[in-house]
Amino acid sequence: MTITCSSKTEFSDFSVRPSVVLAPDSFKESRRAAEVVRQLVHGVRAVHPDADCHAFPMTDGGEGFLETLSAACGGVRKEVLTSDPLRRPKVAEIGLLTTGDGRLTAVVEVARAIGLEELGPSQRRPLATSSFGLGALLRAALAEKPDRILVGLGGSATVDGGVGFAQAMGAEFFDVTGERMSAPLVGGDLGAIARVDCAALRQRFAEIELVALCDVSTPVLDRAGKPGAARLYGPQKGASPQDVELLSAGLANLFGEVRSEVGSLPGGGAAGGLGAGLVAFCGARLVRGVAEVIRLLGLRRVLATADLVLTGEGALDEQTSEGKVVAGVAAEARRAGVPVVAIVGQLRFDIALAREQLGLDGVLSLAERAGSIEQALACTDELLSELASEATRRWLSVR
Repeated sequence: MTITCSSKTEFSDFSVRPSVVLAPDSFKESRRAAEVVRQLVHGVRAVHPDADCHAFPMTDGGEGFLETLSAACGGVRKEVLTSDPLRRPKVAEIGLLTTGDGRLTAVVEVARAIGLEELGPSQRRPLATSSFGLGALLRAALAEKPDRILVGLGGSATVDGGVGFAQAMGAEFFDVTGERMSAPLVGGDLGAIARVDCAALRQRFAEIELVALCDVSTPVLDRAGKPGAARLYGPQKGASPQDVELLSAGLANLFGEVRSEVGSLPGGGAAGGLGAGLVAFCGARLVRGVAEVIRLLGLRRVLATADLVLTGEGALDEQTSEGKVVAGVAAEARRAGVPVVAIVGQLRFDIALAREQLGLDGVLSLAERAGSIEQALACTDELLSELASEATRRWLSVR
């Protein structure tokens, strides 16, 4: 399916090499962002072999966060022994970067330890999963004595509000009888929490800038008829309707009664409430993930001389406008006056709303072109290249 508007032009000869920015997110559980970029480059150069292609594999803080920043900024990675959402041992990595300001930055990607992709479909039970494994990554980051820790939220298998990682790092949780609750706390335990002691944990982060990059702007709690973290993201993590009600009530207890100061924070619902938990338990600052990544990668500078932007994600839907890569890249392209086209796995969004809310000049869907999602998954690489060629023919123009 193709969306057109006034910026559409036919392909024409260039007196100078055209500049194309390729800035897609990963296609979840299908292709990493760098793999998507590779196919988009093939498609652009099939039409214009001399095109100057600027590759920016993107992330909003979810899957690929560590890989993206490490590739762009250099630095080293260190392996950490941690655990997955079901507390099974695993090895993950953290990154250590020295940014332009000379500060040592540690990078922690939530999905590396407690990501949804760690679990098979039958294992996705957010009442029983825990963010406990994130604690080991944060402890390893602290041990490097960085000036700043960036935590990429998104892609988690958990809806525990961060109680698991907080407990792993020394926070204590108590029930209504005053008894200390045993580890590991999971999503199903949230309703039983009556008190939290996280003073020592907050002190560990007192001298460090802790920044959590959110892939959504949703608060953790339901507000004024708008669903919070459990209702919006619980089902995609495997929660049944009954599970959703229990998780929603548990988060309301934790962040409506026990730590009520963070219940309405934009982005608090990211990664099953980890955004709110990082603020409440560690004193973190929440930022819009894609905006921070755009800044760190220097994308805005390249857009100033670009002729076309290709972005994309696995599914363009209502969550896209909540802070996902496509929305962030499209906003920057509009500011620069550059046509922007999204190449997506499937389109689950009203065309008029996509044009109005996201400001896209075009949307090309792999599933639409292939005839089904199944066929699109079977031919993803070929379709990415084919649609990139189509976008190049239809929207590439000299400004």
